[in-house]
Amino acid sequence: MAIKSKRLDVNNSTFSGCLGADPELKYFNEKAKASFRIAVACGEGKEPVWLFCESWGQTGEFVNNYLKKGAWIVFTGRFSAWLDKDGKPRLTFTAEKIISHKAEQGDVEPTQDTGEMPF
Repeated sequence: MAIKSKRLDVNNSTFSGCLGADPELKYFNEKAKASFRIAVACGEGKEPVWLFCESWGQTGEFVNNYLKKGAWIVFTGRFSAWLDKDGKPRLTFTAEKIISHKAEQGDVEPTQDTGEMPF
């Protein structure tokens, strides 16, 4: 049986890794956008894969305010493919919801929708 009216959206994933640098925050039409890179481990003894990420609105402001270089983050989001100015294919990962993070040494802090966090 074919799906007639709606396209299935399977572009939803969970990512985790450590920030390689402090996030960079910019505003577009008064909406915050945090850009950051995370290193994702690919197995013992292997080089990490670097993912280019972004986060918008209150989630972007949270990333910028609380996460710095070396912080560990787990988030759900989507990825998009695009071509850079040289015509090379690139991927960007958009963090839509922070699941947990570890801003400094200590315990991992799970993020819950309690109204206290900005997302």
